[in-house]
Amino acid sequence: MIEDEEEPRLPVTAGLLSVFLPGTGQLLNGDVGRASLVFAVWSLALLTNLPPIWTFVCLYAGAEAFFTAKVRGME
Repeated sequence: MIEDEEEPRLPVTAGLLSVFLPGTGQLLNGDVGRASLVFAVWSLALLTNLPPIWTFVCLYAGAEAFFTAKVRGME
């Protein structure tokens, strides 16, 4: 019963982690390859000083991690 109460928080946790540091939410979901790709794209955009791109990557990574965790929680 305790596990059922904590399950809905996992998608939010994954999403927030990825918004603040892209790739961490994907790692939490177990997607190491996707986490590496998202982090690499975000890092490259950050290093080349392209704020619109790294902002988009942060938002995309957060949404993707959230919805992946949510779908996996339904299975």
